[in-house]
Amino acid sequence: MFELSDGLEYIFDWLVSLNPDYLDGYNPGLTRQKIDEIIKELPFNLSEEIYKLYQWRNGCA
Repeated sequence: MFELSDGLEYIFDWLVSLNPDYLDGYNPGLTRQKIDEIIKELPFNLSEEIYKLYQWRNGCA
């Protein structure tokens, strides 16, 4: 797992422990295939960290 994902999960778990309703405000992550479909027209590649961010709760934070 990437350090970014670890940090995001830690923060998210902390927020949910304070208020479980936070869970409802976050989207589920996207699959790598869905991300590739969305970005296929972009003239550049995404880094692995960006992929991981969108696979984690659809990039919402």
